[in-house]
Amino acid sequence: MVYTTNAIESLNVRCRRAVAHSGHFPNEQAAMKVLYLIAVRR
Repeated sequence: MVYTTNAIESLNVRCRRAVAHSGHFPNEQAAMKVLYLIAVRR
């Protein structure tokens, strides 16, 4: 259980950082692409 929670928290932090760094997305598809790439990247 702890490992799952740590993985989810890590993903949340990476997503927040990417969104804060990117700032504005031209459309929803661009935002989803960034979040997908973060989730897939290890």
